Amino acid sequence: MTTTDWSEEFAQQAEPLRRELLAHCYRMVGSADDAADLVQETYLRAWRAYGTFEGRSSLRTWLHRIATNACLSALEQGSRRALPSGLGGPADDPDAPVPAVPEVAWLGPVPDALVSPETRDTVRLALVAALQYLPARQRAVLLLREVLGFSAAEVAAMLDVSAAAVKSTLQRARARLDEVAPSPEDVVEPAEPHTRELLRQYVAGFEHADLAALEKALRADAAIELVGTRTWFAGKATCLRYLAHVLGSPGDWLMTPTRANGRPAVATYYRAADGPHQALGVAVLEATPTGIARVTVFPGGPDLVASFGLPPTRTAVPADEEFRAYNEGVIGEFRANHGTVSRPPFPILLLTTTGARTGRRTTVPLGFAVDDRGRVFVVASKAGAPQHPAWYHNLRANPAVTVELGDGTYEALAVVTTGEERDRLYRTVSDGTSAYERNTDRVFPVIVLDGVPAPA
Repeated sequence: MTTTDWSEEFAQQAEPLRRELLAHCYRMVGSADDAADLVQETYLRAWRAYGTFEGRSSLRTWLHRIATNACLSALEQGSRRALPSGLGGPADDPDAPVPAVPEVAWLGPVPDALVSPETRDTVRLALVAALQYLPARQRAVLLLREVLGFSAAEVAAMLDVSAAAVKSTLQRARARLDEVAPSPEDVVEPAEPHTRELLRQYVAGFEHADLAALEKALRADAAIELVGTRTWFAGKATCLRYLAHVLGSPGDWLMTPTRANGRPAVATYYRAADGPHQALGVAVLEATPTGIARVTVFPGGPDLVASFGLPPTRTAVPADEEFRAYNEGVIGEFRANHGTVSRPPFPILLLTTTGARTGRRTTVPLGFAVDDRGRVFVVASKAGAPQHPAWYHNLRANPAVTVELGDGTYEALAVVTTGEERDRLYRTVSDGTSAYERNTDRVFPVIVLDGVPAPA
């Protein structure tokens, strides 16, 4: 087998495991950015060694071995990542200033789009925060055995220890996790109508400066955590006193629903003095049958919001104009940097279609995925808009398209999938509960781009 042959084979077999590996690394290190770097390191190491891979274990097991050991090496240099509630009791005075604490290593959120649907419940904030209390090797053993389902013998081989050592380490990890993990909440799934209503109340409360809407949404024992500070508040009355200081006037805030850590979330934008609303960060909501139990607020500005595939600013102009301007910036950066962009953080391609009515060529940036047969495909979600995107109508009329991916440009045929094939491909990128799907009853088309090779 030539280098090109095994390189292509590696890409086809390894790429479908990327999101599972990212979720594993995130649970280990508590940072989506660090996890992405570790996954990239894993794939680079594996690609370099793939020519000598003998297949004595599955590719999945081999990749998880490389990723786990990369995480363990990284954790030797760092401290435990935390949330404010893990550093002390709740604040007594919601009227006092909230100072930043930059020297603490903070836990960060992970966009649902970056992890596989079946792993999202295992990246919830409370669990990941509790895992950070475990020594790194206990953390690894617990995750490999109880989350990823590897046998004791497989884990022993991954970590170069005995199976007996794995079993004793797992017992200690379970005992420690029982001490530090909070009692599981009776959460409501993000797709349920009750969750959507709580999210609507939360967004309306901020966008309309309506404290009563927030009072209605919060549970009696609700908590708000302000990551980046040691401050968190407990109890609805205390939380509302704090919120009264930050609501401002109607129109000061804009919020865009999204998903993080398997939970509903919002990207937050605050009105600048003389310009558009600027991205501030992301708030993750824990919705329960009796209201929102916890709001975890992550700062991070445009960089964090961009990791969710959202623009750094918002204005009062129609959404189509916002996204058109955003897309133009992404396309320019893509072409200037040989297919590399700073936002969004997930892989993208450029799709050029021919207008169904105008005949004009139009280019859009799109996230893509690769199936288990190495086929590149895209989803016509249009951020959950009620109508299909224009590019989808274009390719239905003229399926001959141009695709830019990495450094390559390919003439391809757009094949709209149907039935079970469509559903199977869609399940690999979404569990059906994303923010986009909550906005519409439309079924998102899935399109295979025949003629586009899977990236290495």
